[in-house]
Amino acid sequence: MSNDLTGQRFGRLTVLKKVGIKGKNSNYLCVCDCGNELEVIRPSLVDGSTMSCGCLKADLDKNIGPKLKELAGFVEGTCVSVLKSGLSKVNKSGVKGVCWDKTRKKWVAQITFKQKHYNLGRYSDIEQAKKVRKIAEEKLFGEFLEWYEKEYKSKVDNANNPPDDDLEGTGRNQ
Repeated sequence: MSNDLTGQRFGRLTVLKKVGIKGKNSNYLCVCDCGNELEVIRPSLVDGSTMSCGCLKADLDKNIGPKLKELAGFVEGTCVSVLKSGLSKVNKSGVKGVCWDKTRKKWVAQITFKQKHYNLGRYSDIEQAKKVRKIAEEKLFGEFLEWYEKEYKSKVDNANNPPDDDLEGTGRNQ
């Protein structure tokens, strides 16, 4: 039985030839279904950790990513459940988004919304850091959460739960 992988398929990759040794591992030239060529070490092919040139992840991100994000509660780049969640077990300040900067010996206030991170400043007084964070929450999260509860969530709920008088999903009433 040969250890040569030439001609074998691994995900979207077809092994063209062995091209040498990288460390302790055989290195193979592969061609991806999309046409790109790349070198991959044997263990990455055999254990399935490399299955394409990167196009598989790109396709999954493009085609499945948005649906997964929606299922996970992401709306407009924001995970609603995180906005509504309580404190982390490791939180020492008692407020989300406020932590101690050991190097500068100050409290740091920060917030992330719609995939954008805002540094709200460093403060000697924890109460000031908490106040700044609270103001930012109200400004950034307030209108969004109100819109989410009134508009977005009700649309999604209605789409997933048609009225009971709908005749088996036909759109016709009884």
